[in-house]
Amino acid sequence: MSQGNITMAVETIHAVLAEAYLGKNGKNRKMRDHVVERYARDMTNGRWMLTGEAIKFDWTGRLIDGQNRLAAIISAGAPITTLVVRGLDPGSQMYLDSGAKRTHGDALKIHGAKGNLNSLAALIRLLVSYGEGVLATAHSSPRDMTHAETVTFYDQHTDELLVADSLADRFARKMYTPNSALAAAIYLTMQIDLVESHRFFQTTSDMEGFTGKSDPRAVLLRRLESLRKEDWTSAQFLYFILRAWNSWRAGRDITLMKDRVQGSSSRMPEPK
Repeated sequence: MSQGNITMAVETIHAVLAEAYLGKNGKNRKMRDHVVERYARDMTNGRWMLTGEAIKFDWTGRLIDGQNRLAAIISAGAPITTLVVRGLDPGSQMYLDSGAKRTHGDALKIHGAKGNLNSLAALIRLLVSYGEGVLATAHSSPRDMTHAETVTFYDQHTDELLVADSLADRFARKMYTPNSALAAAIYLTMQIDLVESHRFFQTTSDMEGFTGKSDPRAVLLRRLESLRKEDWTSAQFLYFILRAWNSWRAGRDITLMKDRVQGSSSRMPEPK
């Protein structure tokens, strides 16, 4: 293609064509496996949409943008329809992806969600990871989410999410806990017993009705306060809250809380 002759076309790209296009890859960034995985999930689940974001080639025929999307097509085994632009100046590659990246909170706002959107997005990420067993231990990290996955989960659980997020905002400061982790614990315990969940978090934050130093709520507050002074993860906060909840529900006193057993990260409790 000659210099200055830019063309645009909407194409349906299947795995074989994606392989061919990747064969024209030039000096692109290193392939990002976690990004490919996210894209492939949306493609597999029919959540990929034509947005106007293009697969791009320069005027020498070299692929300069779109390698992760093409790799995801191959991984998913599902074709997508997308814009393809050809004939760009080779030097234009250095200016790609230089704008501000949309956050999951931005995606929720565009979708029309209400509330603290960044906090809601973080809450959804924790809940999805917990539900899929990704947060299997106290030191696990939640998995990456796509905007489509975040919005879909919000639509499916809007009322529960908003209640949990609102209550977490109310209790978080007194419980020394990040909103997303506290909201996740509230959400999960609400599924077990709505009334008892509210009583547990209300009395814990207000330090009311404690039976002594071994009351699970008292031990939890001490542990959460100390955790804020350490290098913490959201999974650790969730682990300690769920462990205290289970002990409180069972009427058991505890003396201390550790998130490791013989050096290994403890298993994430299932609320009961």
